[in-house]
Amino acid sequence: MTTNPAAAELVARSNRLGADPKNTNYAGANTSAKGTETDPVTGEPIELLWVKGSGGDLGTLTESGLAVLRLDRLRALVNVYPGLDREDEMVAAFDYTLHGKGGAAPSIDTAMHAWSKRTTWTTCTPTPASPSQPQPTAKASRSRSSVIA
Repeated sequence: MTTNPAAAELVARSNRLGADPKNTNYAGANTSAKGTETDPVTGEPIELLWVKGSGGDLGTLTESGLAVLRLDRLRALVNVYPGLDREDEMVAAFDYTLHGKGGAAPSIDTAMHAWSKRTTWTTCTPTPASPSQPQPTAKASRSRSSVIA
């Protein structure tokens, strides 16, 4: 099976970002990309979303660490969204949007990836190199995020 160019570019971009620990904590980021493949059942083109799976590390990410979801089904979840009080329940619904076999479990942040061209979101919490160094301030330990539309 040939790797989709969007998935290959996503893995390469994720590995570059995750190679430097100043950019993100281990397993503390999300990246995604969109592309098109042929539906094996209908033979029609379908839009897919590749997103780094829950708990995966950007620096060592491989294609098997990506969740692959059908965008039409993921976006259709707005029709069954129960509201903010029950928002976390939507994570289980992501399983019904998956495309193909295998791949990683979608993360809780998967829905935000459906609405932009590609997304890069990082969590960067500086930690002292030794116990004698001062602890990071609350401001310094906040997450950085970047959504690239």
